[in-house]
Amino acid sequence: MNGNSIPDDNHVVRYVKATAYDPETGRFNGIGFAFRPDDMGQLSSNWLEFTVGDEAQRLAYIFERKRITWKKNGRLARLNVGSIRARFADDVPDLQVIEDALLADAKYPLEDLSHALIATFPGDEFQLAVYSDMLAECVDVSYETEAG
Repeated sequence: MNGNSIPDDNHVVRYVKATAYDPETGRFNGIGFAFRPDDMGQLSSNWLEFTVGDEAQRLAYIFERKRITWKKNGRLARLNVGSIRARFADDVPDLQVIEDALLADAKYPLEDLSHALIATFPGDEFQLAVYSDMLAECVDVSYETEAG
């Protein structure tokens, strides 16, 4: 249900452009977690454990329902929810990682019940850039993506 907190032992994934990933180190930079002007301090992601099945089946569910174009060299960054909360405990104590299901519509015929938000980050453009870098530090695994 929208607004419900995602448990600390679960994970969210976020699509990240290839330019935000260093294949030599396996690390991401904050560009992949940058806030857009209309984000209102919230970052879109998908709750990995929302669906049943193994990790490949869960990722397939997310891929099938994605609402942005994934490039061939992009990555999915996986972040542990508890690690996100711990990393931001001092800077953003009210940070939430919550369910934010998206309903089907004319443009997107499949509902995306795994959609989640990492919310809400206060601050100006500079502070949001710092938060983006902090989120990049929380990535524990990344996956190659299928283009489309």
